[in-house]
Amino acid sequence: MDRFVLDTRKSLYAPVEVEIDGKVFQTVKITHAVKAELRKLELEIPKGNEKALFEWVSFMFNLEKAILEKLDVREVEDIYLYTVKKLRETESERMKREFNVMEKQIEKLGIKKQEPELKNLKRPGRKK
Repeated sequence: MDRFVLDTRKSLYAPVEVEIDGKVFQTVKITHAVKAELRKLELEIPKGNEKALFEWVSFMFNLEKAILEKLDVREVEDIYLYTVKKLRETESERMKREFNVMEKQIEKLGIKKQEPELKNLKRPGRKK
């Protein structure tokens, strides 16, 4: 029997890592509460709110303020952009995997894809 097993002590997904002054820091596990807090901060970052940017990076990596204060604003921006990019790549891979599983299940059921018939289609609007 198939079973989907989760362990709340660890994540299915590898954390994103950054190295600052020879020390490696990993992203925290992204729970619903963590995601909600990060989302609040993400809404402020495009407005140029540097405090929100620093708080996002600090929260995401559980970094002490003293470590962040040593960094240039642009370095903190780089950490933010790198992390967001890596998280999006992980999510994209997860969705591709899920899509492939769904396609295989559809094939097993014998359901065939129906492609739309392209002939005799007209563009909307009137002919001039």
